Amino acid sequence: AAGAMERTVAFGNNDRPGVMTANAGRAYLNRYGVMAGQRIVVATNNDSAYKAAADLSTVGANVSLMDSRTTISPAMMEVAGNSGVSLQTRSAPLNVTGGSRVKGLDIAVRTDSGWIPQGSDDCDLVLISGGWSPVVHLMSHRGVKPVWDAEQACFISPQSAEPITMAGSMLGIWNT
Repeated sequence: AAGAMERTVAFGNNDRPGVMTANAGRAYLNRYGVMAGQRIVVATNNDSAYKAAADLSTVGANVSLMDSRTTISPAMMEVAGNSGVSLQTRSAPLNVTGGSRVKGLDIAVRTDSGWIPQGSDDCDLVLISGGWSPVVHLMSHRGVKPVWDAEQACFISPQSAEPITMAGSMLGIWNT
């Protein structure tokens, strides 16, 4: 059960202090009692970031959630709505503004003809979730080649004759 790593998303100045994965922002809050920002933008392409957005909003942060997908499940819309998170679909981060820290985020919106710049959002923290990738390194070191799972957009270790039992997200199983 080696776990999985949250993928980032590429955009301008995504290496500024104040840009981190959504799960890292949630861990700071729930493990250490630290809210890393007050005006937070969460940018995602998957359901896992919704819980981080909801947790941060529940403790008083002003949270805006951008989802690049066109369709969101009713369950995720309910998570966002019940926690006071503002949700914008078909949108993604374009560029972080600010020098030594995040001061804002320029946003791109998906249209029928592609992505176009669509204003900016003042924020002091940007949380990113580009999905999850199983940690296949241990099996790779044992000579087992990971296989691409197009449906989940990640490499997964196949079952093998190695004396190792795989479980959970290492196999691309994301729920409990």
